[in-house]
Amino acid sequence: MEDAAAVEVDSLRRITRAHQRLHSATEQVSSAFAALQGLHQIDLEALLAVMNAERAGSPLTPGQLGAAVRLSSAATTGLVDRLERAGHLERRRDDQDRRRVHLYYADASMKVAQQFFGPLGKISSELLARYTPEQRELIMGYLEAAADGMAAHARALEEPGDN
Repeated sequence: MEDAAAVEVDSLRRITRAHQRLHSATEQVSSAFAALQGLHQIDLEALLAVMNAERAGSPLTPGQLGAAVRLSSAATTGLVDRLERAGHLERRRDDQDRRRVHLYYADASMKVAQQFFGPLGKISSELLARYTPEQRELIMGYLEAAADGMAAHARALEEPGDN
């Protein structure tokens, strides 16, 4: 009979390898989309931040986008200008405060992204349908904790003198 500690270590290694494979496959799909759309990695990161904020009902200002993707004000302006010229982003004035501008994922660009990534949504839905609601909660808990841990590690790496 295998030692319980060895089984535990093997289980953790297998999960880590599967997580790495998922990350690698995700990067490959993102890179393919970027290449087809003439986008850079930072463009994808920015568009994802804009889309997620918009879906949450809190569209980003250019300054908030810059903070989210860790760019200076000048670099953020260049990024937003480039994405707007390419038809990916729209700037819209706030209805209550006309001085304030929010960023939105352009409808035409969103449709292109949905067509490209739609099959992945179908695959994900089919895979998750195999699990009970309780198991899906467990999966979601792991994914959220893993994402939070990765983000915290990334922030720590950016802090001077802490690496």
